[in-house]
Amino acid sequence: MSGSTDIDKDDFALAGEYALHLLDADERAAFDQRLLNEPALRAALREWDEDFATMADEFEPITPPEHLKAKIELEMFAANTPSHGVSAHFWSIRRFIASAVAVAALVMIGFYSYNLNRFSPTQVADMVTADETLFIHAGYQAGDDELHFIRHKGTTGEGRSLELWLFPAGESVAVSLGVIPEQERGVIPLAAEHAAAIKGGTLAISDEPLGGSPTGQATGPVLVVTPITDL
Repeated sequence: MSGSTDIDKDDFALAGEYALHLLDADERAAFDQRLLNEPALRAALREWDEDFATMADEFEPITPPEHLKAKIELEMFAANTPSHGVSAHFWSIRRFIASAVAVAALVMIGFYSYNLNRFSPTQVADMVTADETLFIHAGYQAGDDELHFIRHKGTTGEGRSLELWLFPAGESVAVSLGVIPEQERGVIPLAAEHAAAIKGGTLAISDEPLGGSPTGQATGPVLVVTPITDL
């Protein structure tokens, strides 16, 4: 990990904490807002995501046990208070390592899910809201004209739609990729210019009126912003 040259070290470190879900809900929400307006910060986050994604390269895909997610969450979040005689620094390191392992596990689970459909993504994005009530995994295979998604968690409010947006690399204005279907998994068709902008881009989800934004730009709250990671 060499570090981005376009932002300072503190912001680069903060991007790493965001990638590992070490920030609390308020800090994560504030970081999400910065991602909307700072292409360099999105690039730094993508660098972290791609570095963590390589942790799974040496593992063979297997069917994850049903209890795996609960066990990971227990290991990551159950012990928030340091034990007597053990430094807070030790627990901070422990949570950091546990989070890194969780990231690798999520990548492996994503690979397994896609293998069921004989789909081999070249770019992915794990879109998780600050309060973790919504988790949508997106994958794209180079040369395709559609974006695959798996809704692991979360539903759309009554009379509302979740709309997916794409920030092309280096751009501060997003383009709509359409409303995310309600089903657990599916595909979103991509125009040729949008498919070409997936690599190096950033995805975002906003809460919109039923049917999507009437203006061509996000009108409701932006729930999550996630750089697209190369595999």
